[in-house]
Amino acid sequence: ELLEKGFQVYLAGGDYKAGTALGEEMVKIDSAKADTAFFLRMIGAYDSDSAFTKAAEMAARASAKFPASTTLLLTLGQTQLKAGQQQQAIATFRKILAINPKAPDVRLMLARTYNEMGQVDSALVTLHEAKAGGEDAQAIGAYALQFGKRLFDAAQKVSSKAQESKTSDDWRASIAAQQKALPLVSYADSVLSAGETKNQARFILGVGSFQIAYAAFSEAQKGKSCDMAKLAAENIMTAQVNLPAGGRAFPQIVAQLMPAVPQIMTGADQMVKQYCK
Repeated sequence: ELLEKGFQVYLAGGDYKAGTALGEEMVKIDSAKADTAFFLRMIGAYDSDSAFTKAAEMAARASAKFPASTTLLLTLGQTQLKAGQQQQAIATFRKILAINPKAPDVRLMLARTYNEMGQVDSALVTLHEAKAGGEDAQAIGAYALQFGKRLFDAAQKVSSKAQESKTSDDWRASIAAQQKALPLVSYADSVLSAGETKNQARFILGVGSFQIAYAAFSEAQKGKSCDMAKLAAENIMTAQVNLPAGGRAFPQIVAQLMPAVPQIMTGADQMVKQYCK
């Protein structure tokens, strides 16, 4: 009784080191005290003390004792992420879904983890799974846009370098960088409802497609490439459809790019006819 009271008092007062030490002693004496509530309090105390590895270890002990508890598994996954144990967190989130395929937000946490690990293809697949599992479409779209925009922003440096050097290697690197970002942005556009967030997705899709078209157009001219001519023609059409969505938020960029759209479109169509015989 005294240990339990001291455990509660120390944690309530923010003395997490003393509180967790008492908690460990308490359950050594009486293992029945190690129930779900105890583990959650211990994990919370370690977390509040920024002892994330200890929090993850405690959560692992809790999940081992109560393997069917999705609450404890979710806590374990979250503490593993804080401890930098991303691969372990992915395995934990998968365990939750094996127990409850409809567990809310778990696939979104999985997608975010894949994105942080740089596994963008897996992140996109998981967002599709979240949609099929009934997760909120707006939340899914917001995640897809966030992931895609990070890659899009990185691609701008590659695109700027290509425009300065005009070498084939840099043009192709620019295309590849945009092609990495746009599937996520395109998926965001497909699931988001009308509004500013959707407009942002469409605008990024338009700018990224324009940059692919511009790079491919330049490469097609250099190498008389049928594939590059087709890539330019396909992407300039996507740019034409989506760029105007950014007119209100980014009027200067739209005004700068739109006049070049018909020129690239005409030139790309001519090159397709010329090079793709």
